[in-house]
Parts: sequence; structure tokens; C-alpha cells
Amino acid sequence: NDKAGDDFTPHGDWNYIRDIIEPRLSPYVDVPKPIVVIPRALGVLFYRQAMSGNKIPPHRRASWMLEDTCSFPNSSQEPNSNTMTLEATLLREYRCPILKSTTAALASNQAQTLAPSCCWTVELKPKAGYRAFSPLVHPRRRIKYQSCRFQLMQQSKMTAQQQRRSHHSSESQSSIRPTRYDPLQLFSNVPKEIRMALENLADCPNHNLKLWKYDSRPTHGAKNYGIQQVTLPVDDNQAETKANVNLILDIVCLILQRESFLSKLLTLQQLDWVDADGAIFLYQHLLTLLPDLDPKAIQRKLDRELEARNEFDSEEDRLTFDDCARRQQKNGKDPPRGDTIGSVDSILRSCPVKPPSFANDGAFRQLLLAIDSFSNTLQDKRGDDAFLDTAYENCTNLIKTLNLEESIYLLQAWLLSLAMCDVSFFVSLELYEAGDLLHQNSKLQTTSEPGWFLHRATNEGTKDTCRLWVCYSIKMIDCDAKPSKKLASRQRKEEMYDLLPKA
Repeated sequence: NDKAGDDFTPHGDWNYIRDIIEPRLSPYVDVPKPIVVIPRALGVLFYRQAMSGNKIPPHRRASWMLEDTCSFPNSSQEPNSNTMTLEATLLREYRCPILKSTTAALASNQAQTLAPSCCWTVELKPKAGYRAFSPLVHPRRRIKYQSCRFQLMQQSKMTAQQQRRSHHSSESQSSIRPTRYDPLQLFSNVPKEIRMALENLADCPNHNLKLWKYDSRPTHGAKNYGIQQVTLPVDDNQAETKANVNLILDIVCLILQRESFLSKLLTLQQLDWVDADGAIFLYQHLLTLLPDLDPKAIQRKLDRELEARNEFDSEEDRLTFDDCARRQQKNGKDPPRGDTIGSVDSILRSCPVKPPSFANDGAFRQLLLAIDSFSNTLQDKRGDDAFLDTAYENCTNLIKTLNLEESIYLLQAWLLSLAMCDVSFFVSLELYEAGDLLHQNSKLQTTSEPGWFLHRATNEGTKDTCRLWVCYSIKMIDCDAKPSKKLASRQRKEEMYDLLPKA
């Protein structure tokens, strides 16, 4: 059942995915299925296993700690059948075959013994697919205009590792292995660029690309119900595996180009109107607007007041967002253009968060127009310090005059962008011999059906070709809202740019 049961109480993340994310990224995201049958004692067990099993990296453990120490009882306590339950949500296992029933999904006169020749799943963490375009980038960090965030973070890590090596000469050379992956290539919608991005990820995954093969007849002792992870990068002496990986990357490249997933995702990523530097400035402004509240209370207020646009279902609203996505698919490297979107009203329609009550008035309107105008002229003005200084001063002065509602809205848009830059997605695919599917048609993925297309594959060794029907599905995960408490510590993260050599 896709709907919540009568006993289910929607929580923040569930509402966030249903109301904010799913309408903009359909059919590429599933709203988790709500259940209420988890005893609290079982939740205790899951939590303790997760915390004690060394599955959570040390730098992520803090986010797993429970703020409410009474959330879970001690193991010696008996859970009450009425009150001691946990609301939980479930997502499908995307590494298994796509079709629930192959024979039901295909023509019955062909499908009596039909099965896919193989099932593969690729998991990717795409990262932010754009360069900073906000006038609120701090003057010390204008290197953000030159490269995307992922590349700059790689450069920062390399610098830090080289500094450690200079103090510890015994450190192995192999500890430093930079990746050539560039998210701008993945989001470019140019086949060669996308293929290069995937190849660079496969060559140096760094947990940003994983590959699984599903065997419906696992060997004795195999784990995970036939799901076997392929180790990347593939050694040169593993010719067959290398050929399979290249085939899968070719197919994934075609899928990402034909579907609008990346362009829709990029449209949400580019709600980064104020940049992290501007978000820090806005957060400080918010503290001055609420002097009687401590920072934690302000953060709770910011998280609680997230509300979806109630007019998204209008045809004009939907067409505006789809138009943004189409333009991103055509040229994914550029932020939304005000001269093609039109007005402040149209700019706001690209954001699923409910806008301020009087969004067309005063400093808020001026700020949005200034950011939009700046992004249109940045390409030719990256090295013009006088232009950049003037724009920065103008926008920071406008922020100082924003009211509470306007400040919260801009911060929520930035937090949404931050969340969309940290998602993962699965591309699951099944391959069928073309001769087995005489009546199959090419089609794009929908909310209820996978996509299909015919692919001509070439054997790199023999140069022989074969035709394969590809059944595929793209599904995004890890799209939970980012808590506003991240704003309090964001300054330290942005200071890493101060140590990078200036472009």
C-alpha cells in the first residue's frame, strides 16, 4: 500500500520527501513506505548493532548520537505494547531485479522461460554539478568561481595530505590518490563528458561509485541473496570483468543522457542562491533578529517552519520548473538565467519551499534580482575584483534589511540545495537478448514502469556486435533534509578555501 496507514503519524523527513522532493524529482524518487510495527526494543537492537559494528565512520558518529537520551529504553526494560513502538519507513532494495515478475511484464507467448542475461546496479554520489554563481561568495574564497566544490575539496585534501607527508616522511606515497572525476562533466548532458566522468569514477571510486551484479542462482554459500559487489577499479588482467564494466558504463551513460534526472537534480542544487558564505551571513543576521532565543532554539524553528509551496500543482508552476530542467539538460553547467525565466515570481517557482508572503517587495526582491543579474554576467567578470566587491557589498547590505520570514526562506533554499548535493542514486538495469523481445518498444521511465531502449554493444576484442534490450530504473536515495544545526559549524568548512592557492 503506497499510502500511510491510519495509525501512521507523518514525521519531518517523510513529509519532506513527499511534499518537497518527490514532486520535483518524480519518477526518480520513492516516498518511503510507512510502517508502525517496530517494537522499540528492536529499534534499540538495530541502533546498538549499528553503533558497535564499526560500520559508521568515526567522523559520522556524532550525527548518529541520540539527542534525547530517553528515546530508547535500557535493554532490561519491558516495552509497553501500546507506547513502546517506533515509527519506521522502508525503501525497496534497488540492487535486485527491476521487474517484479518478468513473465507478467513481457508478452506471454515469449516469456515462458525468458530471464535477463544479467542484472546490474550502479550506485553513484554525483556531488554538486555547478560552480558557485552567487555574489555572496566571500572575497577570500573567490576560487569557488573557478572550480566546482568537489574539485576544490579534493585539492584541499591533497594539500593537507602533502603537509602531513612533509612532517611524516614514512607515510606511503600510495596514501595520496587524487581522483579526476569532475561533476561538471556528469551533469553536462554531453555523451563524451558523461562517459569520461563515469570512467574517472570507476578508476578511483572513493566510495562515490559502487557496482553490483545480481545472480538469480547464487552459488552455495553466497551472501546477500545473489548480490555480488564488483571491486573497482578492475585489474587489467581481468579482461572479462573489465569488458563488462565498460559495457555497463556505456549503458549508464546513455540512460543518464536520455532521462531528465540529472537536469532536475541540478535545478534543485542550484537553489544555492546565497552560497555557503551567504548562508553563514544570513544565519548571523537571523541571530540578531531573534535575540531572545538561543542558537539551538533558532535551529529548531528553522527546521520546523519548512513548508512546501501550495501552488505547485498549478500548470504554470509545473511548466516553469520543467523549463528550468530542460534548459539544464541542454547546458547543465550554467545556473538558471533570469532573462529566460522572467520575473522574481518565476525564479521562486524553481524552489519547492513556500516563498515569503510579500516576495515581490523591498530588499528581498532586490536581492534576488541582484543575484540573478550577477549570475548572468559572472562568466565575463570572474577576474574583475571591483565588480565582485561592489556586488558583494550590495548584497550583504540587502541581507541586513531582510525580515525573519525572508531570511528563513533563503536559508531553507540553501539547506535544500545542500541536501541535493549529497544524495546518491541507483541505476538498476537488466539486459535481454534482442531476439527474445520481438514486440518491446523504447520508452522513458515513469512512476510505475521502468524505461526500455535497444542498445547495440560491440565486443572490444572481436569487434562483433550484438543487440540488447535494456530495462532500467533510476532511483535516488539519501535525500533527507539537512538540519539547520549545520549552519553553526559551516564557517570552519568554508575556511578550507582560504588555504588554497588563488587562481
